[in-house]
Amino acid sequence: MNEIQKELVKILESVQQICDDLNLTYYLVNGTALGAEKYGGFIPWDDDVDIAMPRKDYDIFCEKAQGYLPKHLFLQNYKTDRRFPLLYSKIRNSNTTFIEKGVQHLDMNHGIYIDIFPLDGYPERRLSQLSLRCKMKVLSWLQFSAFYGNINFYKFLLRKMGFHKRTDKTLALMEKTARKFGTCTGMSCDYADRQDRGCVPWDYYGEGRIVKFEHLYIKVPSETDAYLTYKYGDWRAELPRECQVSHHNTVVCDLNRSYLTYMNKIDMHSASAADI
Repeated sequence: MNEIQKELVKILESVQQICDDLNLTYYLVNGTALGAEKYGGFIPWDDDVDIAMPRKDYDIFCEKAQGYLPKHLFLQNYKTDRRFPLLYSKIRNSNTTFIEKGVQHLDMNHGIYIDIFPLDGYPERRLSQLSLRCKMKVLSWLQFSAFYGNINFYKFLLRKMGFHKRTDKTLALMEKTARKFGTCTGMSCDYADRQDRGCVPWDYYGEGRIVKFEHLYIKVPSETDAYLTYKYGDWRAELPRECQVSHHNTVVCDLNRSYLTYMNKIDMHSASAADI
């Protein structure tokens, strides 16, 4: 493991302990599940950890986790960090710095993190799927257009309308939409992902099966092969070398100093590794 991966495993171990103490259902998902199955840990070039929980377990986790976490770990979502612009949660190490391009200007916790996604139901009727996708796409556009990229006329109007200040209101509406179908449908959906890729049959998750992930033993979806094939196709094939890169676009990474050091010292709109 590299140094970033070691820090992520420490956070993951704390989260696993909390989930076990609270008897919550959780799974390693996405590339983290792939890494566990294929490599017994991280995909070698990856610096990411993804966990998913059914909505009811996710709600309990969000309500209680901060009371169990060590002081340096922070449960971040739009309810706990008002400038956080995403629909899911992160557990951040506040003693570190992991500032990513696109959100470097936001006054929020920028410590290194793992992601925690809620799993909601997804409609089975095509018309309902189309309606849901359109609504979520519009809300996402309103939310993210106000935050990311260069200012143009439309983003200027969105900011004048206050969308860049009303993160919690827009995300609350998105969450209400995501919760609409409960968990009684045949399909689950991680609405933080693309809906064509984030929707998976509930049966694939099941009770979960325990696999090795570095020095931990932790759950992945029960039907692991079906899950990974559904998401990635031939997941056993090796990626071309040019694709074996981290997907994070990091502005500043410092595992020894808090993000507050950089928020106070540099212009986060133009921050780069040269500013370290």
